[in-house]
Amino acid sequence: MGSVNVGNGPVAVAIDPSAKFFYVVNQTDNAVGEYDLASGAQMVGSPYATGSVPSAVVAVTTTPTGGAGGLFVYVANGGSGSGA
Repeated sequence: MGSVNVGNGPVAVAIDPSAKFFYVVNQTDNAVGEYDLASGAQMVGSPYATGSVPSAVVAVTTTPTGGAGGLFVYVANGGSGSGA
């Protein structure tokens, strides 16, 4: 894959459990970018806005009993004291 331009002020990265995508938190841009792990290509619609001063990211897959599961990406926002 080589190097990938991931935006301004990258501070955290997460790989989804299926190992298809990775996510990079950019503090300067107040955003999280989504990228294809194999090619490094940025996904359509990415980057996604976050709260101020995002500082951490985690990607989890859920399969609840009797409900629809899926991939969820959570970002901790240090400047606003919130999560997204």
